[in-house]
Amino acid sequence: MRSQLWVVLTVAGCQKAAPPPPPTERNHLDHVEIIRDEWGAPHIFGDTDPDVAFGLAYAHAEDDWPTIQAVLAASRGDLGLVLRKKTALLNDFYAGFVQIDAEVRRDYAALPGATRALLDGYAAGANHYAALHPDEADPRLLPIRGEDIAAGFVHKLPLLLGLTTVMGKVNAGALDGMPDAVPGSNAIAVHRDRSDDDTTRLLINSHQPWEGPVAWYEAHVHSGDGWDMSGGLFPGAPFILHGHNDDLGWAFTVNAPDLIDVYALETDTAHPGQYRLGDQWLDLEVEKIPLVLDLGLINLKVSRKMYRSVHGPALAVDGRLYAFRYASMGQGVHAVEQWYRMNRATTFDEWRSAMEMLAIPMFNVVYADRDNVFYAYNARIPVRAEGTDYTGVVPGDDPALIWETVLDFDQLPQVHNPPSGVVQGNNSTPFSATPGAGNPDPADYSPTAGVETHETNRARRVLAITGDGEPISAAAFSTMKWDEAYAPDTVVYTDLIAPLSDYTPEDDAEREALALLQAWDGVASIDSEGATIAILSWRRMTDDDEEPATNDPVTAFQEAVDLLEDTFGGVRLPLGDLQRLHRGETDLAVGGGPDVLHATYARVEDGRLVGYQGDSFIMIVAFGPDGVSSEGIHQYGASSRPSSPHYDDQAPLFVQQRLRPMRRDRDALMAAPHTRYRPGEELESL
Repeated sequence: MRSQLWVVLTVAGCQKAAPPPPPTERNHLDHVEIIRDEWGAPHIFGDTDPDVAFGLAYAHAEDDWPTIQAVLAASRGDLGLVLRKKTALLNDFYAGFVQIDAEVRRDYAALPGATRALLDGYAAGANHYAALHPDEADPRLLPIRGEDIAAGFVHKLPLLLGLTTVMGKVNAGALDGMPDAVPGSNAIAVHRDRSDDDTTRLLINSHQPWEGPVAWYEAHVHSGDGWDMSGGLFPGAPFILHGHNDDLGWAFTVNAPDLIDVYALETDTAHPGQYRLGDQWLDLEVEKIPLVLDLGLINLKVSRKMYRSVHGPALAVDGRLYAFRYASMGQGVHAVEQWYRMNRATTFDEWRSAMEMLAIPMFNVVYADRDNVFYAYNARIPVRAEGTDYTGVVPGDDPALIWETVLDFDQLPQVHNPPSGVVQGNNSTPFSATPGAGNPDPADYSPTAGVETHETNRARRVLAITGDGEPISAAAFSTMKWDEAYAPDTVVYTDLIAPLSDYTPEDDAEREALALLQAWDGVASIDSEGATIAILSWRRMTDDDEEPATNDPVTAFQEAVDLLEDTFGGVRLPLGDLQRLHRGETDLAVGGGPDVLHATYARVEDGRLVGYQGDSFIMIVAFGPDGVSSEGIHQYGASSRPSSPHYDDQAPLFVQQRLRPMRRDRDALMAAPHTRYRPGEELESL
């Protein structure tokens, strides 16, 4: 960033102290056990919810302690202690900028006692793992507290809103204030009245990165207190973020209303250290955020100045001050309570009551139980003064432009049991959340909310597939999930293929590639040669992390042809030969592409496309006449440790588009291949 940095070098003590002993407030070990199924997925059984949280933390640490530790360090603003990169200092500045520590200190005690007990139990499980594995744990981050787990939510929610992206744009002088689009996700529910077997179905299918702090981890938790959830969570989360229990389930996908405002503060040399608001000059709060980067023999100590106004935290950029106001301000700790209440809900009314907290500041949500399918455009949408363009920089001297309230949950776009029996939340406009009647009316929402009006390819495909009103079987529901087609009116056609219709190829390779592209059926199947040209070209226009994307379809097409010729000696190549799932020694062909229901996002590595995001942890939940069942798959496996047999054992099923049964009954688990132990027991099989 452009603002000045103050740098001090100090010699760091490099000797690591012994980690603290395991916690003694409650002997969770006597009240919890971990049962891993044949795929290594952990099923945590405990007497109480805190016991189960203890076991969940321990099991997840066995599979991915380095990421959990880094997440906790990042949430504290201490990532520079464990990651020797500039990005660590940027994170730690961000942690101070959004006042994570202050928010946790202010709000943690207000959480219900049961919620704090859950967080304390999870922290105790992480501490227990650290105590038994001192070679892995950094003692400077220990002991972990329940407050640290809550801090993870305060840390992540503004990131998910796109705050750091907007900060970066402001810092770079690109003052449009809006976050970039991100790869999307799928969530679909079909009511039992629309199915052919009296079963309501839910697809849980977020398109997360395949590795890192927001990669999915599968778990099943079951306590004697009645908590019983299966689904996915991120490193450091003490409960299921989306999944199902015996009564209900839900899936989250990203939405993108305008939830961040940037204000240009008015300052004047006649009023040093102040900014104008209306007819008043107010004192600007100034703070230096201390940062530390561990370089081994020395610590690099850095501080960065930032500011606070009534609008929110502020940055100095090229002599001007810009303040940020975002929808998750002051909500992160309360999001913990909301998610926990959602985990504990057993009826639609209980679950909806939790959603009404609006502490989770964004995400489409698709819900299902035996008798209900429901979609909500969940967001803390500010109630703003009309007549101002909030997508750019807003004048900071007008107090009327500082919003204080948000729409209630009941005021948000929603669809409940529509005539079609189908709801979908595929990162698209909420105004076509269901085919046919029952959609929200766009006229009911202010333009200042920034609610999307576009439809993704994935949404269009679901609406087309389900729009005929015919019964939907289990097989048809699964086939829809793995759909690899692009609708003919989506941007792949309008922005890439159509403009190339007038292009005159420059050589034989381009002529052959263009013919393949023009004859392509629009399906990103593993054996399609046309899909190879389309996806390789399209990613240069939308999803290129090696260099800035191009808006020119000719350039994108020519570069795709060059890559194929240079790497493979020709342009005729099935997509699966180009696009790979790579993990350790596993190297498999994978189909799909950007913005298809079977989504794959890939980057170029050694001339091939290697997947890094897209379809990841997938669940299909069935609420049938005889109860609930589910099946699912993870793109890699249960463990992030290369030495584990579960590092990549699910990948072959994943690329074959096959799901595996997901057991929840303890007796069924014990009857199948499994490993059973208490946290800390030595197991050669792990």
